[in-house]
Amino acid sequence: MDSTIQALYHKYAQRFIDQLQEVYVANNIIATGDYGKSLLPEVAETGFIIKHAIYGKVIDNGRGAGKRPSIPSIMRWLENKKGLPPSMLRDKRQTAFAIANKIAREGIKVPNQYNSGRLITNVVNDFLATDVYELLGELEVYYKKQLQYRMKGAVTGRY
Repeated sequence: MDSTIQALYHKYAQRFIDQLQEVYVANNIIATGDYGKSLLPEVAETGFIIKHAIYGKVIDNGRGAGKRPSIPSIMRWLENKKGLPPSMLRDKRQTAFAIANKIAREGIKVPNQYNSGRLITNVVNDFLATDVYELLGELEVYYKKQLQYRMKGAVTGRY
């Protein structure tokens, strides 16, 4: 892949990640910080994707009732979440079990008092509405220069 194109895709992938992390922090959705750390760009010849932790969809839309989440995951959340009352931290396993049962019974409703919902979707929509057009403009400039160079080479016989 052309290094200029690769750098361009990396630039916009990082811009998207920065915007997502900004919203994540500004809306105080951070519990363990793992979601923000999970955002990784993957660049290909035709563009880029951002890989992220599966629970991004829960952050965005909530979670339906049903299956109980992992007790160790909730215990980790308890260890990392700031501002929890000491009573929740005395017996983390028991607290995690109670939280997991409540989630299995009721799900996680989003929007709620802590999360207005659609945070990731809104970042994606904003990125598509503005940043993608900037990326396309930069690609247009690059490819026009490449075409001019090749046409000049064809005319002069150097290509």
